[in-house]
Amino acid sequence: MDHFNATIKDGKLVKTRRGLQVSRQKFNGLSFVNTSPQEPPSGPSGPSPSGVAAGGAPSPAHPEIIFVDEGSELHGGDAKDGGGPDQHPDGSDPPKRRRRPPRRGKSPATPSPATPSPSRRSPTNTATPAFHPPDLLSVPHPQSTTPSSADPPLSAQEWSLFERHLAHAAPRGTYPYEALLTYNPLRGAEFRAMVAADMAAVHCVLAGGCVAEAVERGASPRELACYIGRVCAVLNRKLGRRESGVEGGAVWCIAELARVGCAVGRLDHWLLHMRGLKKVLDINGGLVGLPQWLLASMHKADIQGASTLAIPPFLPFTRHHGSIAASLPTNLRSRTRSTLSALLTPLGINPEVTAALSSLALLASAVRLARAPENAGGGVRFDPDAFTEEWQAVGDGLLTRPRP
Repeated sequence: MDHFNATIKDGKLVKTRRGLQVSRQKFNGLSFVNTSPQEPPSGPSGPSPSGVAAGGAPSPAHPEIIFVDEGSELHGGDAKDGGGPDQHPDGSDPPKRRRRPPRRGKSPATPSPATPSPSRRSPTNTATPAFHPPDLLSVPHPQSTTPSSADPPLSAQEWSLFERHLAHAAPRGTYPYEALLTYNPLRGAEFRAMVAADMAAVHCVLAGGCVAEAVERGASPRELACYIGRVCAVLNRKLGRRESGVEGGAVWCIAELARVGCAVGRLDHWLLHMRGLKKVLDINGGLVGLPQWLLASMHKADIQGASTLAIPPFLPFTRHHGSIAASLPTNLRSRTRSTLSALLTPLGINPEVTAALSSLALLASAVRLARAPENAGGGVRFDPDAFTEEWQAVGDGLLTRPRP
């Protein structure tokens, strides 16, 4: 806003030496100083220096103000303005100022010979395009769970990100100890088929991959808002149809949105999505009948945010498998429990909290046993559902038990 010129359509040139004035202590607002036309405007009433009629409200009959490039005035030599660019409105010589390129491009309201040449480009044209709600809602989305030819095609870069995250980051994120498991459910055909059949799940994978790669690079995930907006648009259409039941892909997407919000530090987004997920599950019968990999994803998102905020999880946790501590020797299990009880009971720790910490110690012992050199060849492997349930039960137990 420093030292720009403005012309009045069918009028005179207005030169401005100083525009936006901001101090360190106070925002002074938009203030035009030393602004006056070269000659008194003709007609009964002219615009004020700020471009608004004297009555206070702009009128379509009054001339429009457009911004022009100072360089075009220098080279064009407009004679009817009554003065060159070096002449100050009050007749005195302006102070010498070093010219700098404009920081923000201004597009004229109407075509004019004095407008900037098309080769000049605003800095925002080279940045990542912004996505607004109207743009997201105008994207065609599938009306069923099967992909449609009307879906916006993914670019080659997006497909590459999709394959990398679906094949590597997503399975490791939900099952970080997959080297100790007999198999990883997120590498199976059921999960991949669910993702491939749901555009919301596709964009959810892209959102997770965007965050994962941004963390590795130490940069900000600039495309994240785009992918999240697309996921929300598809989910709103699905949930808006009010069909009986809810698809597993939609539930997984809501849980992933909550997990992404927690990963990027937007705990308000985590709260919003977890409340919505709980409401969707309550309306559609709860957690009964859902596959184990979906339960693991939902509980992971729930416990991750609840641990950050130190609040109870939203979803009830129910165990369906036995403890993996059964793989440990009996004397080791007994010694671990008795040692923790002897340490924590005199401190007044709640017995339920002591039991949860004992389960954590036994889980750590089982992991250490599986990683022992004598088991390096794969002698000890755990069922993924039982192992993940044991791991998440410890976190749920510590969050739901009474505080000491």
